[in-house]
Amino acid sequence: MRLDNFGIDGNMGFGLPSRPSEPEWIVIRGGVDDVIYPGETRRIGKLIQTAVHKGDRGIPPTLAPGQLATGFTQAERLLVCEALDLEYEISAEGTATHSAVHALAQDEFRLTVAVR
Repeated sequence: MRLDNFGIDGNMGFGLPSRPSEPEWIVIRGGVDDVIYPGETRRIGKLIQTAVHKGDRGIPPTLAPGQLATGFTQAERLLVCEALDLEYEISAEGTATHSAVHALAQDEFRLTVAVR
């Protein structure tokens, strides 16, 4: 999991500025010029998780009547995003710091790719 360096708008824009931190932490922190009002939702960054390739399965080509199959022309690729726990802290002046863990379940998806 990593922070997308291109930000939430694809042009290196973030909802709040990032700050230096330990390598395993991503710290995004506002200042006196960064006001988030009650009830406001603000996107601050985008996280990217690289899927793990778990194998391919051949798919027979779609044939016209009378056509002979010579091999597989497509494959179904299985990709898995591993389960992940996101630890976070949220704080604001005059309020208690809120710490929690948000669990992301393992997810898998299939992609059809051309095989040469």
